[in-house]
Amino acid sequence: MAQLNHTKPFPTLNNIHVDDEATIIEFLNTNSKAIGALKYLGSFVDNLKIKNEIGIKANLQFLIVEREEHYRERAGSDYVFNEKYVREIFEYKYDLPDTFPTTQTEVEEYTIPSTIETHSCNPKQKCSKCHASGRCSSCDGSGSKSCSSCSGTGKKEQRDGNYANGKPKYKKVACYSCDGRGRKSCSSCNGSGKCYRCEGSGEVICSRCDGTSKYQTYVSFSSSFKPVNAKFHFTEYDELNNLIPNTKNKIVFDDDLIEWENQSSVLFDNKDSAIRANKHSKQFINELETLAGLNSSQKFGRIHVEIETVPITVIDYSFEDKEYQIIIIGEDNTICFKEIPKKHSYKANIFKRIKNFFTKKKRQIAFVHIASYMFNADGSMDEPELKLLELFLNNIKLKQEEKNLLVENLKQRMTVDELAPKIKNITGDLRALVFAWQCVMQDGQINQTEIDAFMELSKLFKVKEEELEKIKHKATKFAQLKDNEMLEEYFKA
Repeated sequence: MAQLNHTKPFPTLNNIHVDDEATIIEFLNTNSKAIGALKYLGSFVDNLKIKNEIGIKANLQFLIVEREEHYRERAGSDYVFNEKYVREIFEYKYDLPDTFPTTQTEVEEYTIPSTIETHSCNPKQKCSKCHASGRCSSCDGSGSKSCSSCSGTGKKEQRDGNYANGKPKYKKVACYSCDGRGRKSCSSCNGSGKCYRCEGSGEVICSRCDGTSKYQTYVSFSSSFKPVNAKFHFTEYDELNNLIPNTKNKIVFDDDLIEWENQSSVLFDNKDSAIRANKHSKQFINELETLAGLNSSQKFGRIHVEIETVPITVIDYSFEDKEYQIIIIGEDNTICFKEIPKKHSYKANIFKRIKNFFTKKKRQIAFVHIASYMFNADGSMDEPELKLLELFLNNIKLKQEEKNLLVENLKQRMTVDELAPKIKNITGDLRALVFAWQCVMQDGQINQTEIDAFMELSKLFKVKEEELEKIKHKATKFAQLKDNEMLEEYFKA
């Protein structure tokens, strides 16, 4: 699939998403340059078909209530209860925030009183470190340990020169780590020989009851609100889905969507209103309903939904027997297309355009001769034809005497043989034939004499009959151009 091109938005355009050919043609003509198309594209399209569709852009804010049960213990038997307690994790009636928090709220924990049980225990427990012996487990109660540096010998070897044969000689010296004693004070008990945990008694205070002989077990639950932002967008044109998030459109629904009855039952408040807001609403609401069954520790507290309806206008048309499509998306009017006409097929290639630039004056005079030939075909030129011919002449850089001579020649009726040498430099440019037929149509009436003159002219261009029909059709499209637009197309291009 060809890559979809899209232009910048055109937010200043109004009422463009309509099924009206005149509006679309005017839009294409006015903005052809901005979208990279040939000038006055709207005037040249055929088989124009307009289809109005919509997409959906929804911004969703989820407020998820997160609750978890915890099994706890505490020392003692005097528990101070908080007032917010229930047994079922989601039965507690809480107030939702008026606005969606940007981060997860602080976790609060509540006790379930009906689960509290008090237990008895021995306030003293055997010391697990020394196994109730009271002796330091590192030195076994001696207060010292063998020196690891000299392995308990109290001696270390030290080099003392060399023997006569060159081998190194060593001597025994006192170990520097234990000062020659072979043992060091135990670091675990600081030399006391007593277990550091029970201080030599063999017993420690019970960690469960903290020495009170009582401890309690109970169940608590924690509660917090977690905000989640999500987006949903959809259109039947898959290639447009990545463009929808950037469009700006009218908001058609802006409200909370659900309420809960209890832990397992949810009411979709405003569901019908949301579905009516856009024909694609039901699709994403169905997805929300499947999400409603979160895990046992979560549920939706609120879902706030903002729905925008995205207008989409699909324009199918043909140009020179090839099919094209333009799509306008969003109220800020982003233009999308895979391919767009950039020039007429008769337009000269780059080398001919360079040549035309340097022979512009000759080419313009040749076009004027064609206009004169066609205007005089029926025997005379009427006022609109004279006016248009004058407009052409005024845009050719001529000295006054050159212009006067040319005007006199143009007033005379010519045969095609007389015309041939005057236009020999443009007989390879089919645009000249389009121009000739447009001159025929200039007064809105076409007679047989003009048709015959055109057919004789076409022989100079060596054009096949089927190609002539396309040229006439092109000229019919050009006839929609205003005089100044016609001048720009033929005399300034």
